[in-house]
Amino acid sequence: MSVSAPTTPVAVARYAPRSHSLDAPPPPSFCPALHTLEGLTEDAVVRAVVAGFERARDETGVCGGVILCALRSRPAPHPLDTARLARDHLGRGVIGFDVAGSENYGLSDPAIREALVASKGWGVPVTVHAGELPRGMVPNLEAALDLRASRIGHGLGLGIGDAVDSGASSELLRRYAEQGIHVEVCLTGNVTASRVPSYAAHPIRAMLAAGVRVSLSSDNLTLSGDGAVVGGGAYPAEGGYMYAHPSGEVAHAVADCGVGWHAIPELLLNGARASFSGDATPGFLEAFEVAIAAALAG
Repeated sequence: MSVSAPTTPVAVARYAPRSHSLDAPPPPSFCPALHTLEGLTEDAVVRAVVAGFERARDETGVCGGVILCALRSRPAPHPLDTARLARDHLGRGVIGFDVAGSENYGLSDPAIREALVASKGWGVPVTVHAGELPRGMVPNLEAALDLRASRIGHGLGLGIGDAVDSGASSELLRRYAEQGIHVEVCLTGNVTASRVPSYAAHPIRAMLAAGVRVSLSSDNLTLSGDGAVVGGGAYPAEGGYMYAHPSGEVAHAVADCGVGWHAIPELLLNGARASFSGDATPGFLEAFEVAIAAALAG
């Protein structure tokens, strides 16, 4: 794995407006169990990926770490085994535990809940994919609250679909704001025929109005969004493919979602503040804030 990106707050902010990166690339997040077909153990897989990331750190100075994912569709003991791997490698290249995959398998599933509760008990930072679709998401969004996840990916279902139709949206947004759960919003990743029909329809403004801690995420850099649905906008499909990148997500937030430029610095800082990596020190955050202001002013 090779990573190349600006590595100081000033370089980050200067690089962002004209590149595919607002900061260092998002932390590698993957399921070790999917990489054992040729005889590797899951522990060996984690060690290999961490070694690749550390090589990238040495060569480029990139900050961060690796998040291990358990897939909801895999039965026990997979979730707990993955959580144990995160625990065993925490502080040695691994920075957190995630639950991803189809939300047809709820966070309240006993095997998944066991892994999440255990991770919290072990001191492993926890993020979960929740609310990725407009329908059927309320139970998972409520479970993320009850399990006290630090972050969730997507959160789309907080402000559209079933949550709105049932009248649950306002209370969910209030509880997310009150509990301080960070929501990684994926604008381009969620503009598809089965999610939201346009950037303007995304509930990011409702989240911000409710005081929810929000940042912008590129989601999967190569398989994000639906070019046929996205159409034009600030950053349209390129070369026949649709892919998201962080600077493009900022442009979409402002040009297509109606988020004011005044809100952008806080969105960027929120992402850094919610990092599981020890590299996001107070000094880095302070310098990043100054650099963002300079970049937006220039």
